[in-house]
Amino acid sequence: MISKQCFEDFVACFQVKILSIWADNGACASRQFQQSCAMQGQDLTFCAVGGHWQNGVVERCIGVITQTARTLLLRVMS
Repeated sequence: MISKQCFEDFVACFQVKILSIWADNGACASRQFQQSCAMQGQDLTFCAVGGHWQNGVVERCIGVITQTARTLLLRVMS
């Protein structure tokens, strides 16, 4: 949970307080992480398995980058 604390310290420099966390079911599902969120008064919710549709902004950016890379590679090949 050192990384979580470091991130919270970093955003505190900008007067930002983390109110909720939307995490995957990996390391964020650990009891230690959940207890840390509870102590900080943060809501913790988990994404569905394979729920890429749950973060549309990031998924759109990844799609744009992928399409741009394909276009550049095809242009170089011709």
